[in-house]
Amino acid sequence: MVADLDALRASLGTVSNVSNTTLTRSLTAATSWVRDRVYPQCFDDDETQEAILLMASRLYKRKNSPEGVAGWGDLGVIRIISTDPDITRLLEHKIDMTDAGVA
Repeated sequence: MVADLDALRASLGTVSNVSNTTLTRSLTAATSWVRDRVYPQCFDDDETQEAILLMASRLYKRKNSPEGVAGWGDLGVIRIISTDPDITRLLEHKIDMTDAGVA
């Protein structure tokens, strides 16, 4: 599997060509974020590529919730969580900590 524009379109369902710029920007940002953090030999793994698609999908959908609010439910505001546990699980053993540094 390769995290490319076609794969992102498929994961989101049908998205018109009007969204190409936003989809490409989301995919580029997600790919860069993941590439900067995983071991190089893990980048082409299916799990890593799936994590990129999940992140790109979140970034693309985020345009509809700029304040981090996805909508309103019976109990009030529905917020978007800052991290995705599925992305974390897919990448947890692939993160390269050699350049992490100490804060």
